[in-house]
Amino acid sequence: APVRSLFAERGAEGKFALRRGFALAPGERVLLAEDVVTTGGSVMEVAPLVTGAGATVAGIAAIADRSRGGFRPPVPFFALTALNFETWPADALPAHLAGVPVDKPGSRPGAPRVAEARP
Repeated sequence: APVRSLFAERGAEGKFALRRGFALAPGERVLLAEDVVTTGGSVMEVAPLVTGAGATVAGIAAIADRSRGGFRPPVPFFALTALNFETWPADALPAHLAGVPVDKPGSRPGAPRVAEARP
């Protein structure tokens, strides 16, 4: 059977949707793929689009897993690599990082701001 590639996009209201004519059929098995998983929030927002169409989430794949083992979905999860950066809340930075600008990882609005030690 052919393997299709679809993608979900955030709409103006900030929720994921299948757009551009993409649709899933009942009974299809879907592998959700993500570039980087930090909390797993984005990929888990997409899962209801799959199940709502009558399809099944067969697994989740990512290029990089930044969750430090914290992302444990109810389906198999595969990542090519794990990235474990040391992080701190913005109000608890070590003195040597006090002057370094704070990064906001991820793309979701409202994601926590943390500083990261970079190699």
